[in-house]
Amino acid sequence: MAADLLETIKTWRSIYTSISAPDTADNSKDHEFHEKWLLGMLKVVSSLGVIDELKNTPVEKHMMKAVEDGKIKDISRLDDIYVLLGEVERYITDRAMA
Repeated sequence: MAADLLETIKTWRSIYTSISAPDTADNSKDHEFHEKWLLGMLKVVSSLGVIDELKNTPVEKHMMKAVEDGKIKDISRLDDIYVLLGEVERYITDRAMA
């Protein structure tokens, strides 16, 4: 289960990094498309949950906060979600290596 969540988080963070780069073209059609992508990123996060391996750990609240923020559907929270999921990713990776 943790491996699946780790893969999902890594993929999410990678995609978010690639789509959050500053745009060189500034037209409304691209802006609408970009906003749809960002809203999709929130939908993905909001569908996640706290797996058993994260319960009662230092990152359980990070995961819960990321999911809650995703459900609000406010794209201004994506940077915070990125950071929170990074903490969860680091925790799972460190535990797997231990």
